[in-house]
Amino acid sequence: AFAVQSARECASYRDEPQLWRTTLARNPDAWLAHHHLGVQATNAGRAAEAIAHHEHILRVRPDDPDEHTNLGNALLAAGRADGAIRQFEISLRLKPHAVATRTNLGNAFAHLGRLPEAIACYEEALRLDPNFSIALNNLGSLLVRTGRAGDAIGCYETAIRANPGNVEAHNNLASVLLQLGRPADAIAHARTALQLQPHSAVAHESLAVGLAQTGRLAEAEAAFEAALRLNPNNAHARQNLAQLRASLRANPPPK
Repeated sequence: AFAVQSARECASYRDEPQLWRTTLARNPDAWLAHHHLGVQATNAGRAAEAIAHHEHILRVRPDDPDEHTNLGNALLAAGRADGAIRQFEISLRLKPHAVATRTNLGNAFAHLGRLPEAIACYEEALRLDPNFSIALNNLGSLLVRTGRAGDAIGCYETAIRANPGNVEAHNNLASVLLQLGRPADAIAHARTALQLQPHSAVAHESLAVGLAQTGRLAEAEAAFEAALRLNPNNAHARQNLAQLRASLRANPPPK
């Protein structure tokens, strides 16, 4: 009998989400269980579920800055940027020096196209922590969007020094370097991105463009093919591959 009961209890705790669901079944107001399930739901793309968990917590813990941030993240994931902004601003009133929350507020402003406000948020986050890699990368992306690609390079390079494993920063830097006519440098960053994340379609495409710009057409063709295997709907890469193949047919490489 004890063995059967133990087996039933173990089934209730077979993984972390199940542990928290079992906790809520026994105590519906267990805020820590709501917190973990909410964060997990946001990360899994289940924004509505996450919102419900974090709103439940805030009904009993209205002055918890981290839960306002978590709710803001869930709202932003659901495309509700205005609501996210309100939650991030409440969180920052309670915890003014929260660098990640300030960065997330910038993300919400960027989502709405309010770029000057987004840039100001990233710059304030970086004043608090000059090496916060996420804010550096995001600021770089907005500088590119506002025509300041040269300034963006410094942001991406600093982001990579702060976190060499920041794949997005490597990809973004490769893209900017291609725009600025520096394909050899772009190739290096695209290859680093692929070492970190071999299935990155973006990195394969940047590598392909860099190789094509440096005349290595056969290698570029293989890189475009890899990008399209990973993202078959990339019309831009498909068009570039077609043009490259036409060039190879017109000017085949020497045997």
